[in-house]
Amino acid sequence: MKTIDDVVMTRRDFSKLAIAGAIGAALPGSVWAQQPAQPGGPYPANFRAIHDEMIAIDGTAPLLGYPPPGQILVDPWDLYKKGGADIVFTTVSSGNLEDTLNFLTYVAKHMAKDPDTLLIKKVADAHEAKKTGKLGVVYQFQPPHALYGNLEWAWFFKQAGIGICQMTYNQKTEFGYGSGEKVDKGLTQKGRDLIKVLDEAKIIVDVAHGGVKTALDTIDAGSTIVVCSHGNARAVINSDRNFPDEVLKAVAQKGGICGVAGWPPFISNNNRPSMDDMIRMIDYMVELVGVDHVGIGMDYMLGQAGTIPDEDAKALYKQLVDKGDWSPKTYPPPPWYYPEGIELPSTLFNLTGALLARGYKKEDIAKIWGGNWLRIMGQVWG
Repeated sequence: MKTIDDVVMTRRDFSKLAIAGAIGAALPGSVWAQQPAQPGGPYPANFRAIHDEMIAIDGTAPLLGYPPPGQILVDPWDLYKKGGADIVFTTVSSGNLEDTLNFLTYVAKHMAKDPDTLLIKKVADAHEAKKTGKLGVVYQFQPPHALYGNLEWAWFFKQAGIGICQMTYNQKTEFGYGSGEKVDKGLTQKGRDLIKVLDEAKIIVDVAHGGVKTALDTIDAGSTIVVCSHGNARAVINSDRNFPDEVLKAVAQKGGICGVAGWPPFISNNNRPSMDDMIRMIDYMVELVGVDHVGIGMDYMLGQAGTIPDEDAKALYKQLVDKGDWSPKTYPPPPWYYPEGIELPSTLFNLTGALLARGYKKEDIAKIWGGNWLRIMGQVWG
């Protein structure tokens, strides 16, 4: 396996950079915007136009699905619209059926009143959202607890807009073991039964938050594509919420996608991650599984810096730790700062600029941002 330094070197063709630097020095009015302050830059002057040509999909967006406990400092829907996101996978599940229905109602109510949003159930809907300038929304189950009572309820939720479902959150569920469990005995029989229903209902199966054995069992049990909507490489940042190479490769071999997340402790050992931290993770995963199997699952969430008051963020953190959803070892207390330049969804387009600056081709950036997700949507949902 290549080291991180090897990966970075392969993404940088020094001879080309030297030529580009010479040209840039001779032609200060060239396409490259000479703005060293741009995180991971400088970016091409037309990078925003390049971004807007693509279909940009954030494969994990709990920020939209979690009802705020009190004051909210920004409108998260506006943030995504300003940032050039076209489709977001919005978490609408919680620890039980009633709470899940409350979360789903919270999002559905907003969308019913917001004409600039569109529920995405088919890949054609994603193209329609882009064409009309609406923010497309896919409903996403992270905790799958709402299906405990009857696996067949997956059919109802599919019709309501659920397009993707995890097998676990961080802890053990009736379906398998989460990444936070000390012992992972793998997928349960009920979990295997659930995968059969999800496959039949055309709901994407997601291994994010699963333990290693549970994730590998899930990939093996799925009859079609299996994804990791938001999970980074443990070889880069050693967190139990990141996956070893074995899992990421297995997802790719199944035809799936590995979504790079920006959640601070999973992208950097610094509590103020840089854009270079984000690009380094993308570099590694592209080198590991190929550009056709890497996507974005930012995992922006309520409570991150700039979304709610600090005291409310601390209270939310205590609630999640007390419930056992989070462990302090894996999830440090707030404030939580996402990578520089993409701290909030309102500047997501900067990631395109940074990838261009790193030397990625436009066609490959388009795959990472949305093309790979679109392929999977078409194959699973039609």
